[in-house]
Amino acid sequence: MSEVVKSDIKVRSCLSSDAESVLKVHRAAIHQTASSCYPKEIIQDWASPITPSKIKAFADNTVVGEETRIVAEINGRIVGFGAIVVSNNELRAVYVSPSFGRSGVGTAILQELERLAREQGFKIARVIKIIYFFGKYLLQQCLFIIQLVNNTQKLAFLISVLSIN
Repeated sequence: MSEVVKSDIKVRSCLSSDAESVLKVHRAAIHQTASSCYPKEIIQDWASPITPSKIKAFADNTVVGEETRIVAEINGRIVGFGAIVVSNNELRAVYVSPSFGRSGVGTAILQELERLAREQGFKIARVIKIIYFFGKYLLQQCLFIIQLVNNTQKLAFLISVLSIN
């Protein structure tokens, strides 16, 4: 992977035409980044093969679904995505292509999702699916709570840490 400069990362709304690229990032992140931490059956269920019907369903949900989705691009290539669900005050997902892990892509996505959440008046946001690598540890089952109190942001993390040695 070449060096990524923060200014190289463009975050924008997800379009229905991004469906296949987003699903490829999702599948790669799970099969490559998370594969050593879950049983094979869970990995297969979580990120089954990409089919035309899955692409269509994702694209259709992008247009009329309850999720607000964004993508991160570098040089026009989708390298990550994230989603919030307004009706649940939920920060749902952040996934980054394994080729761009630890390059600032996940942070850029999360910052934009937090901005969107605040803009839409969220009081609490929960991360349901988020995978980060810090050195030799996988932070999983991360509950990330944002509480806005007196215009300040208080963050609480409940994290299960698994060694990936």
